[in-house]
Amino acid sequence: MKGQTPALLRLLLLVSLILQLLPPPGVQASQSRQTLGQPVRIDAQPALSRRALTGLFFADLDGDRDVDGADLGIVALAWNCKTGDGCYDAGLDFDSNGLIDVFDLARVGNEFDVTPPLLTVTSPTEGSTLSGNSVQVSGSVQDLHGATVTVNGVAATVNAQNWQAAVPVSAGNLALQIVAVDGVGLVSTASRIVALDQAGPFIDVLAPRHRQAVYSDRPAIEIGYRDFDSSVNPASLQVTVQDAAGGSPVNVTGNLTANGEGAAGQLAAPLAADRSYTLTVSLRDSLGNSATVATNFYIPPNPGAITPPAETDASGWVSGVVYDSAACGAHLVACPGLAGATVTLQAVDETALSLARESRARSLEGQSRFSARLSSSEEALARAAFTPITGTVVTGPDGFFAFPVNASGRYALRAEKGGFTYGQRMADIVRERSTPTNDIFLTPLDPAKTVCDSGGCSHASADGQMELEIPPGAIRAGETLDVTATEFERVFFLPSGELPPGTWETYAFNLGGDSDYAFETPVSVRLKNSKGFAPGTEIPLGFWNQSLLQWEHEGTATVSGDGVWVAMQLTHFSNHDPNFPVTPGAATPASIDKTKKDDDCAEGQKGNSEVTLRSGFLRQAFDLPAVEVLGQTRRLDFKYSSGRADFTEIIEAALALESTGGLDLDGFVQVELFIEGQKTANFTFAAAELQAGGEIGQFRFLWDGRDAQGNRLPSGIYRFGLRIRIPYTAQFFASVGGRFGAPPDFSRPIGRSTRATLDDFVFGSVLVNSEVNSPYGAGWVLDGQQRLYEDESGRILIDDGCNVDEFYFPAKNLTLPPAGTQRSADEPMRGIFQEEEIGDRGSGIGD
Repeated sequence: MKGQTPALLRLLLLVSLILQLLPPPGVQASQSRQTLGQPVRIDAQPALSRRALTGLFFADLDGDRDVDGADLGIVALAWNCKTGDGCYDAGLDFDSNGLIDVFDLARVGNEFDVTPPLLTVTSPTEGSTLSGNSVQVSGSVQDLHGATVTVNGVAATVNAQNWQAAVPVSAGNLALQIVAVDGVGLVSTASRIVALDQAGPFIDVLAPRHRQAVYSDRPAIEIGYRDFDSSVNPASLQVTVQDAAGGSPVNVTGNLTANGEGAAGQLAAPLAADRSYTLTVSLRDSLGNSATVATNFYIPPNPGAITPPAETDASGWVSGVVYDSAACGAHLVACPGLAGATVTLQAVDETALSLARESRARSLEGQSRFSARLSSSEEALARAAFTPITGTVVTGPDGFFAFPVNASGRYALRAEKGGFTYGQRMADIVRERSTPTNDIFLTPLDPAKTVCDSGGCSHASADGQMELEIPPGAIRAGETLDVTATEFERVFFLPSGELPPGTWETYAFNLGGDSDYAFETPVSVRLKNSKGFAPGTEIPLGFWNQSLLQWEHEGTATVSGDGVWVAMQLTHFSNHDPNFPVTPGAATPASIDKTKKDDDCAEGQKGNSEVTLRSGFLRQAFDLPAVEVLGQTRRLDFKYSSGRADFTEIIEAALALESTGGLDLDGFVQVELFIEGQKTANFTFAAAELQAGGEIGQFRFLWDGRDAQGNRLPSGIYRFGLRIRIPYTAQFFASVGGRFGAPPDFSRPIGRSTRATLDDFVFGSVLVNSEVNSPYGAGWVLDGQQRLYEDESGRILIDDGCNVDEFYFPAKNLTLPPAGTQRSADEPMRGIFQEEEIGDRGSGIGD
């Protein structure tokens, strides 16, 4: 008996508690037992009751979804009733002992639980930043009836009062919802907002610049880094340099001084010249996430002797790629770049250049044979037209170059390398902007070389396709000349990259590399008649005047009587082209610029969000409550677009051919994109079915908002060009007047055809207007708050949140008087402020 005292005492205490909950005498239960039916299964919880039950509970006798005093009252009505009594109800005899007694009352009291579980979350803490592919969530839970815990639907392991769960996650912000349910269905919840960082630090290699040359055998290294969600671990920095031709990486981390924002230093040991190298930077953040960035650079021969051009923060750039033409594929789609070519610039005085060209045209007017030798007056005019820019740039590992200038204007560019032909281009460069050049192809000089002097000599190309006869006295006494003869396979390989409009490369060749040596007497040149022109056919002959950057007529080439050779008399070394005009392409490229900014504002109800079908941008509008300001109701409208929160932009155009006659296409059309100093690869569209014209296809390109050197561009409108190259079968015709560069004389067909290409550009514009660093949050703007952007070209962009207006100020650089003069306050400025284009970005901004 003594051993049973504690249990009996607990039972008496429980009965005492239950009796306190019994209804007063005479008060009937809320519902008779006969109407109760079976126990109720609760599958959903009422919205406002803490005691709402989920599950099957026999003690809910009245079915009100709550175990309460009413249920105890129902049992009390049958108190002390036993089997055979009229008041006995077997459904209330929970222990089936034939008596409604204190133990049956206790069964109801045991489920009389109104307190939800006591839920505690110990890890992670609110707002913490975590890493990995799963989050470990842990804490404790206490309840009379025990409890289960789930985290974002994942069941936790509960051990006594402690629980933990591993929740799969992805990068970004994450809401953790923790739910505890006890044995009688009472619920407690908790939440945590955490950030998931699964990316390593952002690494920016500032020097050496990617794809470019460095002018030291111990190049300086400068690295910047940061981490957006955690912090950088500078002790984990690893920097290696590896010869791109092979060899093991060399750890150069010890040459650098690192801190929390970057590292800088100079290589202690020199690197071999005329080599390309890969610099690899690896770094971890404080959470252990790693990132690796690799950049390629080139060290030219004798790098210390090269002086690069001056550069400022406001410099403009011209950039492009120099290719080795001998390594190009059939359609120029895959061409390896040529490292080690030198690039120089000259500022062009357009007025002086026009005068020099006009003078040249007058001196040659009426002559049947021209000379490359300029008169003294022509030489003076040519020199006045070009001013060399100090400095030289060398192409990097893949032939890429970027040349800075500090004044907007027109420039003449020259690319050359020993053992190759040269290339020349004209470029309009604007400060703070990048200008691309079209491809520059340098052709290896023919390996056969003959050293010739005043006694004369004979020379043949290595493949026997060209022969030269230099008579005695053609070379001045005491001088020697290296004679080479190199044939160009394509018109694109010429120094100019193109020929006069309407003409096509027939037999193009280079004599003497970059020399323009003028002979005292003409020399004889002949090359194989590989195109099969009829004997006696006369072909107009032109040459590239590298001093004035123009093609000029110089005479006639004639097919020999046996039809084997094309012979001509020349007076100088240069790039020459016996050239016929061809039938023009009977089609015109057409484009509909579909590059539009559809990321301005949500057009639906305030507070709602929408996703644009074309770009996938998420847009939203949000209004703050209106307030009275100076008697007027004012409201702040905030606009969000995921397009503004990102730097990338979609460039899109629908391309088509408008046929003006029969068109014999070569089965494909190529498209290239030029924008901010960079050029994409060739995109090839099938076009065999477009003989009568029609749609080529849809061109879409996701542009990263960077220039050719990888620099982020400021907000503004950027022009792009799509070059469409259409190969077709062209017929040769005699030229009008037999002159080089003249239009075709369609009454005099030559009877031979060639494969030519129709090259044309279509232009458009793309708006870069990101608000990544907006004070209202990335991608958010305040409608009506205007932002002004302007550049050195005179373009002004005004963005008010939903609409973008573009203006052009053509005389921007003329608004100030010359230095040392005074301007009165009422004197008008000489610039002209013109509105070029107004419209909302949803309709796009055209060219």
